[in-house]
Amino acid sequence: MKQPFLILKVMVFFVLASTAALAQQRTVSGTIKDSKGTGLPGVNIIVKGTSSGTVSDASGLYNLSVPEKSNILVFSFIGYATREVEIGNQTTVDVSLNEDVKELSEVVVTALGIERNTKALQYSVTKVGGDNFTQARENSIANALEGRIAGVNVTKIASGPAGSSRVIIRGNKSLQGNNQPLYVVDGIPMDNSQY
Repeated sequence: MKQPFLILKVMVFFVLASTAALAQQRTVSGTIKDSKGTGLPGVNIIVKGTSSGTVSDASGLYNLSVPEKSNILVFSFIGYATREVEIGNQTTVDVSLNEDVKELSEVVVTALGIERNTKALQYSVTKVGGDNFTQARENSIANALEGRIAGVNVTKIASGPAGSSRVIIRGNKSLQGNNQPLYVVDGIPMDNSQY
């Protein structure tokens, strides 16, 4: 008879303990806007010192359960300065984030997709801007490279408007005659052979 009564006591204790744990949470909500007053979607909101957090919706609204002892929310978004806000006893916290403009150093993406600083490379790097291609007034990008990069020889083949150009970088490298460079545009390899 005593054993079922003991089990009932233990169950009541766990129910009371779980409701006490839930009572230690409070809900904080609000809106996140930029300096112009537009809601920012996708802002990360994290309770400082914990792993609990949320993300703002398309209108910049958020809703977060905060432990009773936590008092600081961290707001972070790409392109905006991270901001820490002390919430105190408030249940509504509206935040305005300011743009964080920083100049990034120049990075070169190599053929293997590895990002490197230009000074760290052990080979020559030449940058040709898009405005140089528009000034060349050529139908082919390969023809527009002519005379713009040291060591690159462009030979226009007389095969008509659909023909390709022969581009050789610092001399022939293959005995089989396939000396064309590999063109990669937005991660997609392009072929410069004649069809």
